[in-house]
Order: sequence, then C-alpha cells, then structure tokens
Amino acid sequence: FRDLTASTMNQLVRIPGIVIAASVLSSRATKLHLQCRTCHGVKMIYPSSGLGGIGQGSDRGLPRICETPAPEGQKKDCGLDPYLIVHSKSTFTDHQVLKLQEAPDMVPVGELPRHMLLSADRYLTGQVVPGSRVIATGIYSAYSAGKDVRRLMSCVICLPY
Repeated sequence: FRDLTASTMNQLVRIPGIVIAASVLSSRATKLHLQCRTCHGVKMIYPSSGLGGIGQGSDRGLPRICETPAPEGQKKDCGLDPYLIVHSKSTFTDHQVLKLQEAPDMVPVGELPRHMLLSADRYLTGQVVPGSRVIATGIYSAYSAGKDVRRLMSCVICLPY
C-alpha cells in the first residue's frame, strides 16, 4: 500500500491485505437496448466500464433527444428524454466493490492502516467475504467521486493467502 505512488498509476500491481467490506452484488450494463416511446426507434449504447457507468453529464447518460430520422414527408416530435431501456434485449454483468485494508503486520508502528477500493466484476464477484486475507492483483488507478478523487484498483484476480 505504501509503495503505491503516481508512477504506479495505470499499472498492474499486486497487493496483500484484508477485505474489510464487501458491497452487495449489483448489475452493470455492458450493452443497453433503447427504444423511443413515440416512434419506437431503436438505439444501442455501450456504457463505459469502471465505477462511472451511466449518469448525468453531456458525455454520459441516455440520449436526451430521439436520433431516429423522421419518415419521408412527416414531422417527428418525440419530445425530451424519449428512450426506454428494454431489459430483455440488454446485457449486464455482475459487479461488486470491495474495501481492502493493509495487513496489520505491514503497518509501521504508530501509523493507521491504509485502505483502498477494489472493483471486481464477472466471475470475481462473491468470492471473498469481509475478514478474508487476500492478495489482490489488478490495475491501480484513480477515479472521481463527486468533488474528490479516490484511489481504486480494478481486480484481475483476488487470491486467498
């Protein structure tokens, strides 16, 4: 934990520690099938991976206006926010957030243990519970959570030790 610096950002790292918290399993969209309420036009979007996902902002989220071309000689008025998500035609993966704390034997005397968030998805979800000692291997990166920037590691593998 204490060796992770700016030079290790976006690099594959291996960190031993203890899982102190695990979120419930959630679904993360990998492909969304959208259909317009008015004209029934179809649009596919592929949300970015990571903790951001679909949300507010000009570069993220569902399209605000229908992008289906109007039929020949007719005026199209689909309104604002016309799209509905068709869940049966969309694809999702499991996602879980783990909180990893450095092992007590690695904490210098008089210091508090450090922790970081791990992002686990697909087959890595549900593999560990709080209290498990693991060696997490993944890509060390930073993400923006509102006004502050937090450290995050996207897990490639989480092995018990």
